[in-house]
Amino acid sequence: MTNETPNEKHLWDQYKIFIDNYRFNVEAAIKLNIFHYAITGAILSFYFTHPDIGLAKWSLFLPFTFSIGLTYLFLSSLKNIEITRAELASIAQFFKLHSIPEVRVLSKLLIVFSVLHIITALAIIVAFCLAPKPSTSTTMPPKEKVQTSFFNAGNIVYKTIYQANSICPLT
Repeated sequence: MTNETPNEKHLWDQYKIFIDNYRFNVEAAIKLNIFHYAITGAILSFYFTHPDIGLAKWSLFLPFTFSIGLTYLFLSSLKNIEITRAELASIAQFFKLHSIPEVRVLSKLLIVFSVLHIITALAIIVAFCLAPKPSTSTTMPPKEKVQTSFFNAGNIVYKTIYQANSICPLT
């Protein structure tokens, strides 16, 4: 039996939760980026290999929206990281610990990812604006060719996610 008071046990449990949450957030941020760039790469490869499909440029809306959404999510999370750091510092002070885990690494990681997503969104806007005009002929590529391209893009996304999960599993 330990000599910890209920308050001390509660603080240790809270400390463990903060650390586990930090680890989860780092893993989730990395996996979200891998997932985002897999989808973006697949859509962009389809878009650039099939410029003759008139509505193909509208497929860029998904990666653009995803980039903006992740940027907002990451930047809005920065405030919570500082709150977590302050809580960890107060718990460490209570237990007279000399150091705490440096959670500001996650802040820097999220800032880097946000800048990359902004650059990606801007590049997608440029690709959308500079989209080649579809040919005036009304012929579409064969249905089999389009279906094969979508299948290949989906296969690339699946393989990338599978590899990311085998490198850094969430569980």
